[in-house]
Amino acid sequence: MDLALDGPEKYLKRPEFEFSARPAALSYLQEFSLRAVALDLESPEACRQFADWAACHAMGQNLDLAEVSFGYQLDHLLEDCRDSAAAIALVRSELPSLLPQCKVISAPFVELDA
Repeated sequence: MDLALDGPEKYLKRPEFEFSARPAALSYLQEFSLRAVALDLESPEACRQFADWAACHAMGQNLDLAEVSFGYQLDHLLEDCRDSAAAIALVRSELPSLLPQCKVISAPFVELDA
């Protein structure tokens, strides 16, 4: 409400811990979850794009997380094996088991139909 009354200029001058001037970056897990929930598993193109993103962005993340381990598996298929069909098949077979947790993680960012 204060923002609407005072305007953005006043808030952009405040310390970042009080009022972030830019949106915060999403973590790998948050973005993975949002992308997974929105993914059309029937679309080979969408599955391939998801696999490419997950493989690229999983690098350097905590391997204890299932979503990161999944990204590394996709990277192996896409980069080492050069087998995009296998990567698409892995997305279609394994991602559904990760979706319940993805829905929980993405819930604060989007409204999901129950």
